[in-house]
Amino acid sequence: MTRMKKIVLLATAIVALASCVDDTYVGDQDLSKANEPGAITFGFDVPNVTRAGGASAATALGNRFIVYGEKGAETNAAPTSGNLVFPNYQVNYVANTAYNTTSNTKNWEYVGYTHTTNYQNNITRKATGEATPVKASDAAQTIKYWDYGAANYIFTAVSALDADIENGRVKIQKNEYGTSKYDKGYTITLAKSGTEGSYTYPKLDKLYFSDRLVIAQGQNTDRTATNQYGGNATLSFRNLVSQVRAGIYETIPGYDIKEIKFYVSDGADADTDLDITTDHAFGAICPNIKVNAYEGTLTVVYYSDTDGSIKNQPKVTATGTSASDLILGKNFNTLNSTTPTLLGQAANSPTWDTSGGTFTEVMPQINNSTSLKLTVDFTLWNSVTHETIEVTGATAEVPAAYLQWKPNYKYTYLFKITYDTNGSTGQGIAGLYPVTFDALEVEASNGEVEYITTVSEPSITSYAKASAVITDNEYRVNSNIYVAVEDNSTNPSLTVNTNAKLYTVTLDAGAAQEISEKSVANAIQSGTYDSGAKTWTVTDALSKSMVVTDISDKLTGALTAIPAADSPSGVDLSINCAKFTPTAAGDYVFEYSTNTAHYTEKEAQAYNASLPGAISTTDVAYSFTSYKDASGTTQYGTGKVKQMSQDGGWTTVLVTANDIASFVGQQFKVNATEIEADKYYQLHSTEGTALPIYVKVESSSFDPTEVYNYNATLEGHKTTGDVKTVKTYKVIKVVAAP
Repeated sequence: MTRMKKIVLLATAIVALASCVDDTYVGDQDLSKANEPGAITFGFDVPNVTRAGGASAATALGNRFIVYGEKGAETNAAPTSGNLVFPNYQVNYVANTAYNTTSNTKNWEYVGYTHTTNYQNNITRKATGEATPVKASDAAQTIKYWDYGAANYIFTAVSALDADIENGRVKIQKNEYGTSKYDKGYTITLAKSGTEGSYTYPKLDKLYFSDRLVIAQGQNTDRTATNQYGGNATLSFRNLVSQVRAGIYETIPGYDIKEIKFYVSDGADADTDLDITTDHAFGAICPNIKVNAYEGTLTVVYYSDTDGSIKNQPKVTATGTSASDLILGKNFNTLNSTTPTLLGQAANSPTWDTSGGTFTEVMPQINNSTSLKLTVDFTLWNSVTHETIEVTGATAEVPAAYLQWKPNYKYTYLFKITYDTNGSTGQGIAGLYPVTFDALEVEASNGEVEYITTVSEPSITSYAKASAVITDNEYRVNSNIYVAVEDNSTNPSLTVNTNAKLYTVTLDAGAAQEISEKSVANAIQSGTYDSGAKTWTVTDALSKSMVVTDISDKLTGALTAIPAADSPSGVDLSINCAKFTPTAAGDYVFEYSTNTAHYTEKEAQAYNASLPGAISTTDVAYSFTSYKDASGTTQYGTGKVKQMSQDGGWTTVLVTANDIASFVGQQFKVNATEIEADKYYQLHSTEGTALPIYVKVESSSFDPTEVYNYNATLEGHKTTGDVKTVKTYKVIKVVAAP
């Protein structure tokens, strides 16, 4: 069978691509009668590289389709009766019949069949002026020949394998005119049957529509070639629906993940937002996302010639309801148990949102312009010590361009919870901070992906075509790898050496640490820098080195789209991104930096607490009342001091608060080693000079407000009005082709 790729798997653009390998494929047929009079024939031209046989292709269509064909100049209006060549002809596949007649060169025959089945009755057409849809004549279908006096032929076709078309739950009407010649598509009416509580809904995964095929006069240089005027009309069918699934895994060293909750973020806090595992539809983010079973009306029109690589392909819109909306993460609630079912720990073995990682059929969203923002709460669990850490509010965002689903394609999304999470373990401080000894950090390596978004904000998504993905790693050498960023619901332009950089990273064998976003960030921040080699080096306690090398000159930035040639659906993806093409296997690291965000109050407090001279609630403090003299007359205010040192019979104190602001931050000496309560002391300068200030010092403590207020006076302090520089990293593994 054709090997299915792991991620963002392309379903077959031509139905036959889903079939088994066969030594007989279109292109091998006997051409000895190719010069006979030019009857119009139908079939498939399957790319030889797949070697998929015509019989297998036909099976996907139920061995039949209905073709509508007109000749003459393309117009918006319905064709005249003389120009309607195929008024919904049924074309049937019969094995081993090619060239038995002049109307059959690829085992597809239309001559001699009549329109008497429910299949035909439920695929009708709407003629100009007709009050109700009509079907073609019950008379036997006759052979049709190419008219070399016509400017062109235009074909569209539909196939419905499922029994729903037979019993009337699915009815399809060909639209013979519209506001545009590209609107001359189809209207599909879907209806449930049965009684309340036991309805049967029509399923859409058996509906196939062909691309709009135009064969113009002049395309007749080689009548044996594909879609030449006077030759075979080769129709490419696309399944009506898209298929979607999502997985999630983690790479946090020393911990498993259990009790995960997956939310769709709509501006609400995670603890008040709807839990997507129970009752929050994915459709709240992207409208009209419906699962396979459906009731309502579908409209199929065609993309115009100005739509680039998707021209003449079917475009589907839907109105109505389905048995259920698509729910992302509906299988994740199996993790929430006393005996934990743990989250997957690699991209090739994630925890899927559906049982077994099966795909769910949904309505296409090729015009989607809304990004998907997710919030995740989870519990870290150590299987040895049974320690738990609660992490809340981790976020990820998928760019809208990656949610533009196309008919007949499969999409897989993987979310990776990393050490570099932006979730909080408490106190409003984002991120996981390792407990370290002797500056030794233990990190985890990345897994593999194609559409992959780290659970962090800004959220970085990496991408390459399905053919560039290796089963147990990420991307192949020499594949075009694209990187896009979502930052506060915006998709910023990526400029090399401004907000986007690229690195390689190597690690000595046997090192205590591993390659991860966090370890790379640490190396760039604190490693030894060699300006000539543009490298940062850190050495762990085992004398093993990590080397990070700046190769930003290999990164192409300021791109506004992923071209169709590198896109999973063959469509230009309009998205700001950057690209690199690795020529060697290894670990690559993309860095995105932004200075558009502001410090939160908690972040500012944490930053200020790290400044020189900062105080904390654990420091020894004293109440501090100052006087002009030893008589007890208050003049210089009250406040608090921190004991800094004791030396040679002196105690040095730092004024952290005082009624007189100029005192704050000054240090004084008290001529005593042990300060006694209710006793006055004369202050001295740090040089020992006696000052005309007397104080009464009593044991006390610092409360949090005093700590925050004092630290906010230190040189270099931050406030919520200050912009912070945020650097977010993503490790991308590249391996040699097998």
